[in-house]
Amino acid sequence: MEFSEIERAALQLAPDQRSRLIERLMDSLDGEEDGGRWIDVRAEQAWMVEVQRRHDAIVRGDVKLIDHDDVVRRLTARFGDPAGEEE
Repeated sequence: MEFSEIERAALQLAPDQRSRLIERLMDSLDGEEDGGRWIDVRAEQAWMVEVQRRHDAIVRGDVKLIDHDDVVRRLTARFGDPAGEEE
């Protein structure tokens, strides 16, 4: 069967069937399944390296952490309330 035939047939499936097909195809790639959720092992490893890099920068004092409420106040002051509500 040609790729174009498979593609055409897949696009005629119902949305839930296409979703199941996507999951099956994703599972067949270089990754592993974690409780029904497909994980790209390389991407997961890259994120772990990035998380460690950020953690180390915080511990060394290379970055300044800003409190969530302060960030929201600053953004609201600069751009206004995203919901358009008055305080």
